[in-house]
Amino acid sequence: MALGKDITGALLKSAGFIRKSVEMTNCFLQWRRLIFGGGEAQNGKPPESETAPSGLGGHTDMARALMLAGALPELEERYNALGIGRDVLSDSLFHFAACMDDHYSEYGEYGITERSMKWLIYTFTGRLFRLGRLQFMHARFDAEIQEPDDSSRRFPMSGDDILDVHIPAGPPPLAPGPVHESYRAALRFYGRFFPELQITSFHCYSWLLSPVLKKLLPPESNIIKFLTGYYIFETEEDGNRNVFKHLFRVHPDDPADLPDSTSLLKAAKRYIIAGGCIYPGRGVLPVSKNLLMEGY
Repeated sequence: MALGKDITGALLKSAGFIRKSVEMTNCFLQWRRLIFGGGEAQNGKPPESETAPSGLGGHTDMARALMLAGALPELEERYNALGIGRDVLSDSLFHFAACMDDHYSEYGEYGITERSMKWLIYTFTGRLFRLGRLQFMHARFDAEIQEPDDSSRRFPMSGDDILDVHIPAGPPPLAPGPVHESYRAALRFYGRFFPELQITSFHCYSWLLSPVLKKLLPPESNIIKFLTGYYIFETEEDGNRNVFKHLFRVHPDDPADLPDSTSLLKAAKRYIIAGGCIYPGRGVLPVSKNLLMEGY
């Protein structure tokens, strides 16, 4: 994992500090066993409760980073055993450095927040892969869809193998070309390395699938093109929580204080000030012959 000199130095400094204290070392090791020691839920996810032990004091966020860095040898072994290339490993691990940089920008020091840790665990346990523009993780579909009468697509049924789609920050832009190539790369990847899976659909839950965005953005925008690829079967009234977290990255008491440095932020801010809610959507994109075609 290629890390900058500053991040590497911060990791070494924090590791040295924790080692000096028997109590902090024990807390760190016990916490690591909880997260990486096989205590997984039935659905294959890491423990949902990731409450940091009090014995780590102000080093909690760096302790998370150290746990992830320490899991890298096992992750490399898993990739090697499956025959997955170093390029996929490098692309998938890029999110770790990005989260460290985001932490420094927000708090003035490196570390991994609890929120970031919950996603990075999937990467460091070999479940979440970045393949081109998007990230993918196998899951079992857990919903029932009321299919539209005019649909010729085969929608997933409960228990079907699907690929959860996650959208990391660019570059490249969320344009149809990179997005569709990413879908095709995912189907090739899972077909080669996980042939036992019969992937029927892509699945995404995101504020980027909010039907409200069609009111705020022109049809030719990349976000609208991404959104319209999915059949939205569920929305969540969340009081703008999702869009505050992932679009604005702040949650002010007064919506007038929201940032508005881009056309999307301006439009979203106006909508929220007027009392609107940009709620997240949940959608599926069934695998089809068209999707597999170059130029789709």
